[in-house]
Amino acid sequence: MVPGAACVAAAAVAASPFLPWFATDIGPPFAASSSSGWEATGIARIVLVLGVLVFAANAALVLDALERIALEDRTALVLAWAATVLACVAVLLVAYRLVVLPEPAEFLSRDIGLYVAVVAAVASAALSAAGILARAPVVPRR
Repeated sequence: MVPGAACVAAAAVAASPFLPWFATDIGPPFAASSSSGWEATGIARIVLVLGVLVFAANAALVLDALERIALEDRTALVLAWAATVLACVAVLLVAYRLVVLPEPAEFLSRDIGLYVAVVAAVASAALSAAGILARAPVVPRR
């Protein structure tokens, strides 16, 4: 079930801003000198919102697959596209923070939470895109 896996990945994206994204070069990981994405950059807050939105869209698709709610085919396809586009935006934002450290960046290094965010965002985008392929209308050949 692709939307279910996409939900898990989106939940990891939404949780990642609360993990340490950056640490000082002179301190141990998970120490007081490390800072979460939430504290370090506003991009992490946007990533949190995007993760929640992708989770919600994929959760609706899961409920549709389990026949708990009835979505029209077009609505389900729009939700799959929305989840994919939002997850791709999250990938771009997290990748930006992976490349460009927040100021002052002289003594900062990347921490585990940023890597979790990258992997989860890429997985969420890929799984949401797979949901589009699963719902795309089949055009008969002539």
